[in-house]
Amino acid sequence: MLKAKYTLPAPSPDATIFYIRASLVQHTEVTSPRDGKKVKVIKEFPVFSGGSGVPKVMRPSTQVDALWRGTGAGGSDEAELALKGQGRLPNDYEGRPTTLEG
Repeated sequence: MLKAKYTLPAPSPDATIFYIRASLVQHTEVTSPRDGKKVKVIKEFPVFSGGSGVPKVMRPSTQVDALWRGTGAGGSDEAELALKGQGRLPNDYEGRPTTLEG
């Protein structure tokens, strides 16, 4: 389990924050013992997220829900943005670099 606190102490008053995501990204390089061929593998494991993204067909406006909207962007938030989240990290079967698809 990963518990985290994200604090943005002084966002711009013109900013709007819709969505925040924390992910674990794993970069590995596996070498074949037979022919020495190297394969680079990048896996992303989403841990937790907050807010909701704006649909691509919609233009961001003050009518769209936001985690934080500054006074210059039509909102009322002036202080810091602080979020707490928790999520499960991958187990050995999911995160082991030698467990490749196929």
